[in-house]
Amino acid sequence: MSKLVQEHIEKLLAQMERRDPAIHDEVRRKLGARPFSEQVAEARGRMGRTIAEGAGGEPEMTPADAARVAETIVRRQARPVLLVRNNEFVPEFAADSEVWRARLTSAMAGINAAIPSVGRVEVPGLGIPFLGTGWLIADDVLVTNRHVANEFARRDGRRFVFRTSVSGPLTARVDFFEEQGRPESREFPVTQVLWIAGSADADIAFLRVARTASSRALARPIPLLGAAPVVDHFVAVVGYPARDDSFPDQALMEQIFGDVFDKKRLAPGQILHVSPKEIEHDCTTLGGNSGSVVLDLETGQAIGLHFAGRVFTANFAVAASTVGERLNQLMRGQLEQPVDAGGVVASPAAPPSSAPPSATATTTTTTFNIPIEVTVRVGGVTQTLSGLAAGPGAVQPAPSASDTEAALAEAKAYLLHDGDVLNVRLGYRFRRGWITKERAIVVETKEKLAPYELRDRGKALYPEQFRGIGVDVRTAPLEDRLRAEGVELPRVEEAVRRGNYVPPPALRLREVNEAMRAIFHVSPDSGFPNLSAFLARTERRLVATMYESGARHVRDAVVNAVHNANDRLRMVTDRKAGMEDLVSDLHQTLGNRFSHHWASVGGGDLLFPSAYHIKVAVRDRQEMWLSSGNWKDSNQPDIDPAGTGETSFRPLRTSNREWHAIIDNQNLASKYDAFIEYDFSEAERVPAREGLAPASALPDLFVPIALEAEARARARYFQPLEVNRRLRIQPLLTPDNYAGHMRDIIQSAERGILFQNQSFNLLANNEPDAEELFTLMRDKQQTCEVKIVLRDAREFGSGAAAGQQVLLERLQDFGFDMDNIRLQKGCHTKGIVVDSSVVVLGSHNWTNQGMLYNRDASLVVHDPEVAAYFERIFRFDWEFLAKQEADESVNMVRLAAPGEATPEGMRRVPMTEFFEMDDVRRASAAAAGKNG
Repeated sequence: MSKLVQEHIEKLLAQMERRDPAIHDEVRRKLGARPFSEQVAEARGRMGRTIAEGAGGEPEMTPADAARVAETIVRRQARPVLLVRNNEFVPEFAADSEVWRARLTSAMAGINAAIPSVGRVEVPGLGIPFLGTGWLIADDVLVTNRHVANEFARRDGRRFVFRTSVSGPLTARVDFFEEQGRPESREFPVTQVLWIAGSADADIAFLRVARTASSRALARPIPLLGAAPVVDHFVAVVGYPARDDSFPDQALMEQIFGDVFDKKRLAPGQILHVSPKEIEHDCTTLGGNSGSVVLDLETGQAIGLHFAGRVFTANFAVAASTVGERLNQLMRGQLEQPVDAGGVVASPAAPPSSAPPSATATTTTTTFNIPIEVTVRVGGVTQTLSGLAAGPGAVQPAPSASDTEAALAEAKAYLLHDGDVLNVRLGYRFRRGWITKERAIVVETKEKLAPYELRDRGKALYPEQFRGIGVDVRTAPLEDRLRAEGVELPRVEEAVRRGNYVPPPALRLREVNEAMRAIFHVSPDSGFPNLSAFLARTERRLVATMYESGARHVRDAVVNAVHNANDRLRMVTDRKAGMEDLVSDLHQTLGNRFSHHWASVGGGDLLFPSAYHIKVAVRDRQEMWLSSGNWKDSNQPDIDPAGTGETSFRPLRTSNREWHAIIDNQNLASKYDAFIEYDFSEAERVPAREGLAPASALPDLFVPIALEAEARARARYFQPLEVNRRLRIQPLLTPDNYAGHMRDIIQSAERGILFQNQSFNLLANNEPDAEELFTLMRDKQQTCEVKIVLRDAREFGSGAAAGQQVLLERLQDFGFDMDNIRLQKGCHTKGIVVDSSVVVLGSHNWTNQGMLYNRDASLVVHDPEVAAYFERIFRFDWEFLAKQEADESVNMVRLAAPGEATPEGMRRVPMTEFFEMDDVRRASAAAAGKNG
């Protein structure tokens, strides 16, 4: 056995020995019962690739290979998954572990009493088998996860309503059977959405289900554990694990689950960690387990509500105490008003029923208009002509939902056997680089080829339509192409977690309305000259935060700012691109005059789930710099086109658009100084984990250099706006106060909203507070001018452009007027101008994480002169820069091998230059309709 593999397995076994000696002894016996070389060979075959052999013939494995093999060997015995039949678990399925079989058999009474109360949450109108799991917590109340309920219901003020689809209002049901080999069902309709937690609360939702259905009554509720959970205590999850195509070892997944998915299963394990509102456990789960009950084996009572997990790391559940607290509030009428399945508001404090409701017969009449349909099958492709023949120039009716679904099913059956096709889905036709309202079958391929290229490769052209729905062939989104090329891009199981940040109790982000000096400016026009001058004004103390770095001239300006022996520099930073090198450099250069902590980022028990994205510096607690831009050459180029009279578009094409503010005001500066110091102390209290790979460790890519003709118009660069008078400014930070203030600002708009941001990531399943902001922006289109400028991903090739097209399709479906959205290359701004009188600028991307959970900073400036300055810049960008077209069919992105020379016509960029991994994981899971 190789030393690497041995060390990895010994580490796993050591952890197991401490937590569960009986399982440890059993696994170690089985490891020694068979030559390890055979086990490695078996794992090698499952992984589908060769593991190189060393000089002695011993397989040499990378750390990833070692982890894969070790998990394959250990996990099957240590964490089995059992079948459920006739509402009882099947102990024989735990044959790999006699230890677990004995434990579960002794706990059989409590487990089997709970199993009938666990059901599968199904929404027929979504076109997928099910969304997740739920379980009875009161007589007619089902508890599940917020992110499950949000798929078919939404908040509407203080009530909840069912969402609508193309075919009408959605309905939900719960099936308490769905067992392997058991065709019958035990379905109960969801009659009310009682409550869905907000994004800042635990991942909980309560649904009312009918007490009787098909002459059957609901099972008994599962009681909640009254005692506090204990680490290493034995538990089991009951739910409906769904096949997960993103699982890193498909063969291991099939072995553990016996190739049985979407059915009721029981998975035992142990508690890993306990916090006041959450528990972590290591039961084996997949996506469909969202909303599963976590049972205490000793009592058969619910110890938690499973809501998320990370492969081979930990799973997360809302503690039973938190679930019970919310249920009690619901029963006392202290939560929002529920609504019934028709969207009618129920009685304000309607608690769960204590007696079965009276049966009422209801007759529903539905009228269908059925067109004449002629189907012709030619060469295996079905073409369908719906309706009566129309004369030349007649307007064809929009295809019905059933027509489009039938066309999609036929397209998938015909095209998905092609190895170059990665996905087939419904979308919209794009013409000249922009979205239309024409429905299309989108065929996403590894590479979009011209007809002559297809012929040269001996491939037939794809059909132009299926059942009258046109086909739009595109290069697949970048993340899908990279996965097809073997690049591992991990996805989280569920929605992004909110982290464990707690606002400082003694600090308040109150509005400042007093005299101050301020410099408002933009990049590339005059960004670095003003940043450099600000840094040079440092007298004794500089505190700073940053997300990415890499510009040598910015580093030099920072060092020069604290060049005296008594000067001090304190920083809190993320580990993103360039930060490791900068921090190391500053430690060597400044010695003990430099203090630094890595921000507490990374999920689990850390403070921020995925990014410390703030860009703020404060000198001497007197003056502050706040920006949308990082300390990189693309954000802070060492140029001054506004000062030199530049008229070419080159700076605008090669550098990012950024908005900045420098405020000389002790009140405002000291607020941000205090929050940065708080983050510094919190990062020391809850340190980032050692050994986390920085984002720059992701592979580099070669992307095409845009060959654009010089615009005939002369470029315009804007001088800074300097003011020295009273200003009214509201400081914003996430997670502290951004969403609430933005809600008020958007609602206040009466004439217009000008929005310019790198990101506007409306997902298929948004956090409620984020969805509310998107909804407010959409609805303001009815009464205001709403213009939106977003970053143009086409500069990074067709793979990135395809992901952008998915977003544009989602925005159109959501109701945004696409004529008022434009794309701008190099847009990194995060700015909003409202009614020409209020401007918001800072680092907040409009993503679920950026608006709600990560650390970001912005300013709201209530001042017509300042708003007018940024409005002029926005309208310049809107007219001259944002309207660009691209031939995406030729802009191919490919991986850059380490040390490889850059090919002609290409440039090398880090993958994180144009998308943030956590946003991609959520978008990918949501776009795929991922269960749970």
